[in-house]
Amino acid sequence: MIKRLFTLALSTAIISACSSGKRLLENGQYDEAVITAANRLRQDPDNTKAKQTLKVAYAYAKDFHLKNISNAVASQDIYKWESIVNNYTQFSRLSDEIRRCPACLTVTPNPYYASTDLNEAKNKAADTRYALGEKALQYKTRSSGREAYEHFLVSQQYVSNFKD
Repeated sequence: MIKRLFTLALSTAIISACSSGKRLLENGQYDEAVITAANRLRQDPDNTKAKQTLKVAYAYAKDFHLKNISNAVASQDIYKWESIVNNYTQFSRLSDEIRRCPACLTVTPNPYYASTDLNEAKNKAADTRYALGEKALQYKTRSSGREAYEHFLVSQQYVSNFKD
């Protein structure tokens, strides 16, 4: 009896592990589905389910991030460049995962990598934060000084030595 339960539990774990990339894809977790499929293809380069999941998940992830970027560019949000940086960074991570996996490159031979766009967005995010810091300094109060300091710190996280 215990042996049967153990076998059943092990079988269930193996089946659910094999389909987890597909399940992530079906749940709209495209980035995670790409990473899971890439990991599977590193272990088994001939895994057809992982290849199919990667192909579909990468296309959805690319569309998702590029739409988020497009929406942020069109928005009036003062921190929109930070959102754009986050989307480019997340998408670049997916492209890096694919580049490090030879089997993945057979499915997605030219992963999109936007290093120029990412650097431009980082510069704009840093510039926005720096300008907000300068504006806060004009009030010459302790709280506005702290606020300016925080803006300058964030600016430095995007581009080190920004306007030093």
